[in-house]
Amino acid sequence: MARVPLLAPSDIPADHRAFAEGLDANGAFINLYRAMAHSPVAMRRLYDLVASLWGGMLGGRLREIAILSVVSASEAPYPLGWHLLDADDAGLSRPEIEALVRGAAESVLPPDEAAVASFARALTLHSRVPNDSYQAVARFMDERQLVELTMICGLYRLVACIANGLAVDAEDEPAGALARIDWPMS
Repeated sequence: MARVPLLAPSDIPADHRAFAEGLDANGAFINLYRAMAHSPVAMRRLYDLVASLWGGMLGGRLREIAILSVVSASEAPYPLGWHLLDADDAGLSRPEIEALVRGAAESVLPPDEAAVASFARALTLHSRVPNDSYQAVARFMDERQLVELTMICGLYRLVACIANGLAVDAEDEPAGALARIDWPMS
């Protein structure tokens, strides 16, 4: 059970209510945002940052490789459940997804994709990336992609901390995705 009440749009101050209602109408007012709605400005800023990076230059498959690597290394079931679903949509196979959440990407992914996973896990676990890991992704990414990869990793570490710190419960669909995967936290 979440450590703070999950707010409905009607619970949010009037100057932010329309934003929450818009998210709710699109099915995007998920439990994470409902918990964060106690700080509506921060909730909006986080949503805007997620949206800006979602439409960035990484592409869905690399983005989900990075996110799965970050949230699994962070032991964060809430965002992991959502991104298991997104990884399916991005074309990752079940064996690829399971290897990513176990930290064994190099066993199933091509070298460039495994380099993204390694970069993301290193940044998550150590708050830095060894030079060889950086060079492995810099070989095939331009500067914008490198910045966006780094930002996605930091952003989803933040999301993992918020979800874990507030003990945000997974909705039915991501909870079901979590139940179908073998990972250390299940």
